[in-house]
Amino acid sequence: MMYSQIPSETSKSLGVPERRWYCDQSHVLALLGCMICFVVSILAIQPTIGPAWSLSWTLGLTNQLVVIGLLLSLMNECTGILAPTFFLILETRRTSPTLQNYEAIIKKSVFLDKADVRWRACILLLTLLPLGLSVAYKKLIGGSSTIEIQSNFPRFYGLVPLPLGTFNVMNNSIYYMINASVPYIAASSSARSIPQFPAVYGFNTVILDNTSTALLDLPSPDFLSSIQQNLTDGESWGMSAAVDGTVARYNSSTSSYKDNDAFWTTAFNHSYNPTGLSTISLYNGYQMGMINGLDSLHSENPGPYCLIGFFKGDAYGLNIYSNTTESTSLAFRKNAYKFDIQREKCQAQWTVTHSSIQLTSGHCTGERTKQVVFNSTTPYYADTLPLLATWLIRYSPAQSQSQSPWLLPSLTTSVASMFWARIIYMDPTNNVYPEMYYPPTSETIHSTRLTLKANWGLYLTLCIHPALCTVMLLSICFCYKTPIGKGFGLISVLSGVRGDNLDQLRGAGLSGILTRTVPIRIIVQDSSRSHPRIRYSLGDGLEATGELDIKETFLTAPASAGRPEWRNCMTKLHSSKYEDVLDSLLDFRPIGILEKLHWGIPVLREEVKQLYTCGHAFGQWSERDMKDLNRNLNLDRVDCLNEAEGLKQKEIRTVEILSQFCYTRAVKQSNNLPMQLGLHLHASGVQRRIIDLLSQLGICCGYKTVLEASKKISRIGAEEVATLGFRPDSVTAYDNFEQTMGGKGERRDDHSEFYSVTTGEVLLGREIPANGLSQDMLRPSVALMYPQLVNAPGMRMDETEVHNQILSIVDQMVEGFDLLSMRLQVEKLDNSLPDT
Repeated sequence: MMYSQIPSETSKSLGVPERRWYCDQSHVLALLGCMICFVVSILAIQPTIGPAWSLSWTLGLTNQLVVIGLLLSLMNECTGILAPTFFLILETRRTSPTLQNYEAIIKKSVFLDKADVRWRACILLLTLLPLGLSVAYKKLIGGSSTIEIQSNFPRFYGLVPLPLGTFNVMNNSIYYMINASVPYIAASSSARSIPQFPAVYGFNTVILDNTSTALLDLPSPDFLSSIQQNLTDGESWGMSAAVDGTVARYNSSTSSYKDNDAFWTTAFNHSYNPTGLSTISLYNGYQMGMINGLDSLHSENPGPYCLIGFFKGDAYGLNIYSNTTESTSLAFRKNAYKFDIQREKCQAQWTVTHSSIQLTSGHCTGERTKQVVFNSTTPYYADTLPLLATWLIRYSPAQSQSQSPWLLPSLTTSVASMFWARIIYMDPTNNVYPEMYYPPTSETIHSTRLTLKANWGLYLTLCIHPALCTVMLLSICFCYKTPIGKGFGLISVLSGVRGDNLDQLRGAGLSGILTRTVPIRIIVQDSSRSHPRIRYSLGDGLEATGELDIKETFLTAPASAGRPEWRNCMTKLHSSKYEDVLDSLLDFRPIGILEKLHWGIPVLREEVKQLYTCGHAFGQWSERDMKDLNRNLNLDRVDCLNEAEGLKQKEIRTVEILSQFCYTRAVKQSNNLPMQLGLHLHASGVQRRIIDLLSQLGICCGYKTVLEASKKISRIGAEEVATLGFRPDSVTAYDNFEQTMGGKGERRDDHSEFYSVTTGEVLLGREIPANGLSQDMLRPSVALMYPQLVNAPGMRMDETEVHNQILSIVDQMVEGFDLLSMRLQVEKLDNSLPDT
């Protein structure tokens, strides 16, 4: 013997009886724990709980992922406590429970032999559920949580610039103006776009309406730097405060000043930087003029103003005119726009991140503040005119955008930005006027952090476990009469199974595998007493249940009552306990079977009821059904005919016949038409199996042949492009090459080699000679204008190109400004020397 017999130490019963309650204490605690985890998880993802507190904001995205993962694991454990009891109750209440199903549920095994496929699926789903939920909630990244905070940093707002990196050392108003205006220039560069009002651009530009633009005061650089140093990736601050703004408004009464000589005399004589009219050539037959002055007589709101406009002129470079009646001055007077500049009360809201500040909304009330900041802060013409000419040349009468809806907003924005930049440049330390540097008023600060996206998908992910636990516990309570307890297992079955039932399990002592499913019944004996017993019966349902019921009902009960008159009855029932069943099954009337099953086999009675109520198990045929079928066929016939009408077209039939004829005559020598059809179908997105099917019908070439032809066409096209690149009359344009050569997306063929890939175009110029261009064809007297360069073939005005042009313009203006300043100094020096 492999195993020796182990004698029992005692013959007394070791089982601990237990009463079946509605539910077990562990089940209630499991549901309570699951609900607590669910509530905590909801608090952890809720974006806002109060104005100044939020658990999701406190945790942040990283800690949120950890906490939600932990809570889901705890809820899964709670579900795992309720699930076995719930599944065991469902199996017990089935018509044919089996021993293998009970074992699969207890072991939570998907691969147990002879287990029902439905229980395999349930156990598999319950096993995969935590994995699926773990993946699901991690996919829902992209939310945010916001609370209101109180900053401890010293806070000031005013006329201050943003840091410009290495440009700070130059400290010139032109750079401040460019830095504030670039976002608006990029947005208004497209001729197809239409301005929206109100609109914000960059960090402080607000287009109030079609005739007004404001450049708002900013948080101080120290305050802004202290904020950004404490912000992490994905975190931002939303700041709202009442600030002042430099506002430029178009004066609609400009037309009344055009013929007013007194106004223009005052404007010329009382203008600043310089005195009189300053102009710059646009090199397209037009010039731009500008006058900056202080209007205290001809304006309802005395303060600085700016006169700016386009007019015809041939003067070169920068010029200054002091005579109001000369031709250039008269031409400017007819086309000038007047803008009034003032400081107003405004409201602004910014979003500050670790590396940027962006204005999100803003408006001005129109209430004027102190205007003393404009003293000695008139923009210098040599600084502003070159930039304005580059910026506004697209709106000159010689350009296509002269009637653009962006014209007036661009003029007001340029005027407001140059005055704002000049004020900052003239007082960089903010020591002259207190109005330029002041503490905040009506300030609110909201902190936003990156969190999980609290949408319906995340809430659904979190509520799956609580919902399952609730359904399971309610089901357990509702089925409290089912004799399944929390400790149901191997000991429970062995304690109540009959010894003779175990014989059929012989041979499975080590393997645990049976040749067929074994039904198991759980019967409550002596249910009328205060301490009923639970018995387990293994075997076929009819034999096991019927034998147990007959014995316990008609033999055990009378014998236990001690009445001798029952002995004769017991003998007769024992000899004929199966005869009633056989006689009843021979009755062809199902109701007769039910009548003769009066001594109580509930399983057999239930099976007879089900057979009786099934009716015709495999359906039946009737003439009425055939009529409906004929009617439906007639209706479908019309639709089929309508679909077939397209096949009657001559073109389709002609192409199909010709293609089949060419394909069958010579597959390789005469396959032009089938190949064309195959390429057309492949390019149209037809699937491979359909193309192969048409190929077998002789209509087109096969999928592989079509694919090889497509690749061959691509190779021929590439060779033609390469050949065109060597022609003298061609021009090749291409993007910049990536010199680092480290991108994985640029790997080709061998994994050890990397190629720098770019896009290019080969242009064949109709005006280029056949032998190409040569150095002697260059004419230095002909100037290459900026519009000609922009409108040249192959130049694409996309967003990247616009930004590149802006940066190029800035570089050129910086260089031109230095040369122009040097030239002006030389001219002043020449004028100061005495004539000899």
